[in-house]
Amino acid sequence: MFGISNRTIYRLLRSGKVSCAKIGTRTILRKTDFEGLFTFSAGEEPNKEEPALIQTYSVAEIEDKYCIKYGRLNAIIRKKNIPHQLIQGRLQVSKNHIDRYFRSRRMDTNSIIAWYTVEEAQIQYGLTRDQVYRRISEYKIPKKRDGKFVRISKIHFDQLFTLTI
Repeated sequence: MFGISNRTIYRLLRSGKVSCAKIGTRTILRKTDFEGLFTFSAGEEPNKEEPALIQTYSVAEIEDKYCIKYGRLNAIIRKKNIPHQLIQGRLQVSKNHIDRYFRSRRMDTNSIIAWYTVEEAQIQYGLTRDQVYRRISEYKIPKKRDGKFVRISKIHFDQLFTLTI
């Protein structure tokens, strides 16, 4: 009748914008509830546009700069409510918000000179691959991707073992 999908109807029911009645296994909806969704008073604008973001990154720029995959980036944008917009079918994300998020999560790796590969750290300390990655995650040791290899800050990883020994 209104060209609305079942998912949208259930979403409207959950949000309380539309009410329903259950009779046995049937769900009954009022037509007037849906008509009320599509009527606007003289002062309201149906398509309120959000202000355009001034400085943005494309998804490809964020993936390259922060070595992150699209699925994880999308989850971060949704979870942290980072402002974003579609421009000509391409996702643009607020530069300030993304930079602030990653600055709080990661250390600056530009000043680090010495790096271990995961295999080198395993041999050096007699750990399994999973133990190395657990320590990287648990102690927030800086890492970077170098082609197919993950590099771990040698200074930070060595400090971890000098403190625990």
